[in-house]
Amino acid sequence: VLEELNILKEKYKDERRTKVIAEKLGEFKEEELIPEETTLVMLTEGGYLKRTNPDTLRRQARGGKGSVIMKTKEEDAVTQLVIASTHDELLFFTDKGKVYRERVFEIPEAGKQAKGTSAVNLINLEPGEKVVMILPITNKNPGLNYLLFATNLGTVKKTSVGEFGNIRKSGITAIRLAQGEKVVWVKPSSGRDEVILITKQGQIIRFSEAEIRPTGRSSRGVRGIKLKKGDEVIAMELVSDPNLYLLTITSNGYGKRTHLSQYRKQARGGSGVGVANIDSKTGEIMCAKIVGENSDELLLSTAKAQTIRVSLRDIPILGRMTKGVRLIKLNAGDIVTSASIVSKEQNH
Repeated sequence: VLEELNILKEKYKDERRTKVIAEKLGEFKEEELIPEETTLVMLTEGGYLKRTNPDTLRRQARGGKGSVIMKTKEEDAVTQLVIASTHDELLFFTDKGKVYRERVFEIPEAGKQAKGTSAVNLINLEPGEKVVMILPITNKNPGLNYLLFATNLGTVKKTSVGEFGNIRKSGITAIRLAQGEKVVWVKPSSGRDEVILITKQGQIIRFSEAEIRPTGRSSRGVRGIKLKKGDEVIAMELVSDPNLYLLTITSNGYGKRTHLSQYRKQARGGSGVGVANIDSKTGEIMCAKIVGENSDELLLSTAKAQTIRVSLRDIPILGRMTKGVRLIKLNAGDIVTSASIVSKEQNH
């Protein structure tokens, strides 16, 4: 009997399809039974999700090799790291311009080298639909009024947060996309910030958010940056404090911090200016983050799931058209795919 059962297991095994949920909890809400703590949520190119304790990653010196934080298939890659509270909600934005909602603690917690759970087992994706962006929503930021979108083709759009308050299980439309267009970044904004768009070929534009008129969920948006042939937007950041720095990271693991004053403000829709001196050694720009000059830490992840945690203080402040320094030593054929900032508050 055991031999027959093992044969059936090998032949038909797949991801768990059932989910244990609380039917009746009396006066208690489900989240009241979950301890509120900081967690690290990961998304892969193949649509796998998992969360784990950030403290499992020890801090290392800049230029180290890091450690494996997620077991992935050879063709898969970690594309996003998000630091959130277990009591936050996550918005899942897809390549078809839709958005879904799920609570952070609903994502199964797993060990460092587990591959995680397929997104289709957590949210009701349509056939062929793929999650490309996850955004934590917390009730601790009441001053945020809009969601700001950026696409790979340089389009930007601003929509009131209130239009995303009632997301059904089957999802709702978040943005109308042109053929070949996809969402690359979504951020909550106050409506009074400045917008920064960064491209993979090293261009950057900075303009006032006031130049983007708020529109409904089903609208397309307006041009944010004029792209050169073959280029695309890889990151969007919002600036509320001009006395900060832009951290740029390349696909081959080079990075630097540059003061925001070196990126002058322009009108929306221009070509922008150079953000770094990139070449075959550094690779293209892969990630960009607004950071301060403090003791926060950076989590870097690669396509082959190597992850390193380094202090921002170890990353030098350099000029606009410099290459930066090596942040992580990559294995052959590997590239950086994601970055996340761990703040001092999150460490405690």
